[in-house]
Amino acid sequence: PYIASIIAGSQNSLEGLSKGYEQGFIVTFRSEGDRNYYVGTPVVSDPQYYDQLHHEFKSFVEPFLNDGSNGVLVFDFRAAP
Repeated sequence: PYIASIIAGSQNSLEGLSKGYEQGFIVTFRSEGDRNYYVGTPVVSDPQYYDQLHHEFKSFVEPFLNDGSNGVLVFDFRAAP
């Protein structure tokens, strides 16, 4: 209920600037509070104030992201009006 929308797509630029990233996702939240609830740790430390399922997902994927062959870039921003 705190995620307003998710848009996903594969990298298709011909400029050669993707730095190896192949997938992009834009997750839109209704507020920064909703975003913080989703993000959880390290932003929010009290488990009653973050999404436990997302926390478990992050724990599951962490070994894949730290194996040297995969990566993730998180870039939060507020959309300009």
